[in-house]
Amino acid sequence: MQGRRRGGVGAALTREQIIDVAEDMARREGLESVTVRRVSAEIGVTAAALYWHLEDKQDLVRALVDRASARIERPGPEYGTWYERLVRFYLSTREEFSAYAGLSGALMTAEPTDATLQNCLFVLEVLQDAGFDEPTALSLFDTLSTFSWGHLMMIDMSRINVQRAGSEGSAAYTQRVRALINDRPEYAVFVRSLRHFNDRRNETQLVRGIELIVTSAAAASGISVPSSSRFAYAT
Repeated sequence: MQGRRRGGVGAALTREQIIDVAEDMARREGLESVTVRRVSAEIGVTAAALYWHLEDKQDLVRALVDRASARIERPGPEYGTWYERLVRFYLSTREEFSAYAGLSGALMTAEPTDATLQNCLFVLEVLQDAGFDEPTALSLFDTLSTFSWGHLMMIDMSRINVQRAGSEGSAAYTQRVRALINDRPEYAVFVRSLRHFNDRRNETQLVRGIELIVTSAAAASGISVPSSSRFAYAT
């Protein structure tokens, strides 16, 4: 690939400029809207020009994941206790990835990048500093990651439901939802939560979930979880 980059319109671009345009498009319209052809049209060059700097669309998606991951806060000891540092990290993950519809799915499927690996190491270091042994820290990291990713996917699902409800086929969609609720009334609260997204409540659910996961693991390991006035609203 490197040998092809010797001149022409493509060489006038930079990889960072391409990612800038793709990132702006992802923020406005979601990750699904980002294609090499659309990005090239936005820049005003041919798709071939982008391939001077990209392997394929997945390379572009990896770059977007890496950018968002690099912006996630990894607070140091000056921020607060190990528990507060951990919660802030996951809240920052939520803030960065919920800004792009669909990017959370890419986080789970894209190849690891330097930023994503640094984030993994940060969580493991915080847990081990708290007193968890390595196997327990790894297990707890897996559980927290699964919960955090699922939380991000629920945000995306809520967006999809809102979009469907506002589309031309909203009447048919509403009818299907009502039929589901009528047949299974126990789904009513869950379905309403997807269609009427409350960001503050959703954030509180994330923090409360982290609290439950961490305190349960800490109790099993004989570790004390410091109280936090910073995240007291979640208790």
